[in-house]
Amino acid sequence: MSKLIRKLDVRITGIHFHLRSNVRIPDMYRQAIDETVAACRNNEIEPEYLDCGGGLPVEGEEPLWEKTDGTPFDLVAYAKVLTEVSQKCPSIREIWLENGRFISSASAALIVRILDIKDRNRSRYLICDGGRTNQAIVSEWQRNPITTVPARTGPTRLTTICGPTCMAYDQLARLELPTSLRAGDLLLWRNAGAYHIPWETRFSFGLAAVVVIDVDNTLRLARSAETFADWWKMWRKGSEL
Repeated sequence: MSKLIRKLDVRITGIHFHLRSNVRIPDMYRQAIDETVAACRNNEIEPEYLDCGGGLPVEGEEPLWEKTDGTPFDLVAYAKVLTEVSQKCPSIREIWLENGRFISSASAALIVRILDIKDRNRSRYLICDGGRTNQAIVSEWQRNPITTVPARTGPTRLTTICGPTCMAYDQLARLELPTSLRAGDLLLWRNAGAYHIPWETRFSFGLAAVVVIDVDNTLRLARSAETFADWWKMWRKGSEL
């Protein structure tokens, strides 16, 4: 690689890696940095900046494939990993972090309304007016905290929260929820402050309403929900292109 770089007269000033979201062990970053620095050394690259990609875990979230003990991410240990970079690779003058979701995730919630309930042998199914397909693609790989409004108590049962589309994939979550939940109740799927609006779709339905809480705690409608006429107009416009 180094011979090819010299032949093309390419000067590499930065290097990047990406681990994924919800990295809970700081030492994983140390291992990634060590491997990246070794690759730079072997290829005679002296980067000026290192981009450490991968989102830090947000409180209350869990990967679908593992159960965590709720221990907060050790930011002190993480900071120590980053301070070691200059010793391992003196040419690096800047460290870039990709932790926007870690900062902004708790700033929003997806609110869906239960439209219908189906009881089956293996699970109870809540059919809602929003879900994974249109508003919450990250539910494919992580669990987010859910709050019921009004608060419901009593016996629980394994419950699948389904969106309104025809997709079997459209499942916001599967967890134990009170059997006292009723059609018309609201479900707050928290930590929806990153990725969700940029990744929302119009599959079968229009875009959802967006409500903003201002600094004085008043609610303001930032975007109205799209009507069927709005959705149809958008679909027709796209098909004409």
